[in-house]
Amino acid sequence: MENAPEFHISDAAELASVVWYVNGVCEDGIVAVFLENDIDLTGYDWKSMGWTNVGTKHQFSGLVDGQGHTINGMTINSGYEDTGFIGYGLGASVKDISFTNADVSSTGCTGIAGGQLYMCGEWGNVYTQGKVCGGNEDYGAIVGRETDITFRDCTADVTVDGESFEYLSYRQKREAEVEIVETFNLTISEDHTVTRDQHEGFCNLGWTVKYNDVEVLDRNAENELSYRYFDDSPGKYTIYLTAYINGTYIRVSNIIEYTI
Repeated sequence: MENAPEFHISDAAELASVVWYVNGVCEDGIVAVFLENDIDLTGYDWKSMGWTNVGTKHQFSGLVDGQGHTINGMTINSGYEDTGFIGYGLGASVKDISFTNADVSSTGCTGIAGGQLYMCGEWGNVYTQGKVCGGNEDYGAIVGRETDITFRDCTADVTVDGESFEYLSYRQKREAEVEIVETFNLTISEDHTVTRDQHEGFCNLGWTVKYNDVEVLDRNAENELSYRYFDDSPGKYTIYLTAYINGTYIRVSNIIEYTI
């Protein structure tokens, strides 16, 4: 495709060509997609951008910029996990887009805008409306499984398995259900080194760092009692510990904040 890896999309056929390019041609998944018009996918048997299958992963790692436009009538009926407009993504960014009358189903990691996504930072002004058949777990109104997306001005009107669902992702649902217990105590020195105490029995203990309320780092802390974030750019920094509890990552320490 002559415009790859940047695509300006005006209709369903052009968007289908991008999905084909991402899933079958582009090795790194780094693609920028800009919608130039509203797009109607009614009647199409649609496929996700980015996929996993029996241990093989092929990610979407680019940008989807709706530029205020809407994708209507997207239907994806998958017999696999990782299903949504983006199926499996690493570092994917989505903004200024609406999905209406969507119908998405899979066996797990299911959402309208995305199925399973990591290291994605901030998504802004994303709206989804429709229905999701979520499978066993990791389903959401916008994204199924994610660990670090900051949803800025994002909303949804979605049912999951026929029931109204108020959470944008499965992580939001689990965070609302699991009690936060601040087991670890964090302290900070004058040079912004954060030190923790030690407790046993926690799985996948990690440092979480946010810069101006957007997550910028998730770092293993199981064998690290102190850490100093490397960036000294002006702004607000937030640091705390998380651990994997009952199916999601939950904060397990007090919150440290400082401003440079």
